[in-house]
Amino acid sequence: MIVKKKELPIYLQQLDALNRRMYHEHPMWSIIEDSLYKSKAGYKSEKML
Repeated sequence: MIVKKKELPIYLQQLDALNRRMYHEHPMWSIIEDSLYKSKAGYKSEKML
């Protein structure tokens, strides 16, 4: 059986980059941060399987 490494999805990479570049005073910052943390949690739980 071939086992491939699980790579970080592009969507998570994009959210992470956006979160690093955005000012904390931006109105969408909290929404993006919440989305990033939820997506990372889902990715980590999927990776554990």
